[in-house]
Amino acid sequence: MKISEIAKILQVHKSTVYRWINEFQREGEKCLFHKERKGRKKKVNEREIKVEEIQGKTIWEAKT
Repeated sequence: MKISEIAKILQVHKSTVYRWINEFQREGEKCLFHKERKGRKKKVNEREIKVEEIQGKTIWEAKT
């Protein structure tokens, strides 16, 4: 399958597919698992999201 076809199916840029391939060739299967990302940290943690889901709220609703 061509890189352009893979990118189209996954709705990503071709450069992203190339990066994934290069990472896999360098790191093997371990690159497929979650790793910490660079950038701004989450403002809401996973526990807060779960609590709001249980209470029937969405994270987009304003707190009252």
